[in-house]
Amino acid sequence: MHPTKKPHVGVVGAGMAGLRSAGYLLELGFQVTILEARDRLGGRIHQEKLPNGHLVDMGANWIHGTKENSIFQLAKETGTITTNWDGDAAVFDEQGHMLPAKDGERFSTIMWNIIAEAFQYSDKHSAEIDTSRSLLDFFREKVVEQIPETEEDYARKREIVLQMAELWGAFVGSPVEKQSLKFFWLEECLDGGMWTCQTRIVDETDKK
Repeated sequence: MHPTKKPHVGVVGAGMAGLRSAGYLLELGFQVTILEARDRLGGRIHQEKLPNGHLVDMGANWIHGTKENSIFQLAKETGTITTNWDGDAAVFDEQGHMLPAKDGERFSTIMWNIIAEAFQYSDKHSAEIDTSRSLLDFFREKVVEQIPETEEDYARKREIVLQMAELWGAFVGSPVEKQSLKFFWLEECLDGGMWTCQTRIVDETDKK
């Protein structure tokens, strides 16, 4: 390597880790090229606009470890709502209003129970499950059992659980309608705390 020539480093992925790594390398004087397959930056951290015009965070979902964690510190500084894995769920409707804690906890419990049941079902019956059957198909079957028609406003409640099922897709990086129920047992769960990444966190990270 020529002593006066800057080392040229390639960074694969323009998510949080890739962008921060690239920034650190630039600070050290390296020449950096970031390679990103998507047509946007941010990786799992991104927003989409709902039909009603509201922006919704599609990810990221987790803060792994909170001790001396800069992301967790940013969440506190920006007032971002976070929930502990073992704590109450924070569920918002399409208008950005937080559902009553009791409702949010119930819908969250139903969603995660169906996920757990899908793991068990896939593991036990993988050989006979049709390859076209998705995790979303399983959700649609089970939510009917969890929220019967005898409940008031049952259709709306079922829809909320199905919408929350998309959280799992954001977590693993693949939409629930594309995840194969047949091979779902191969997924590996990771522990961590659920969090919502809002624009304020991204803005503050960029300043760092």
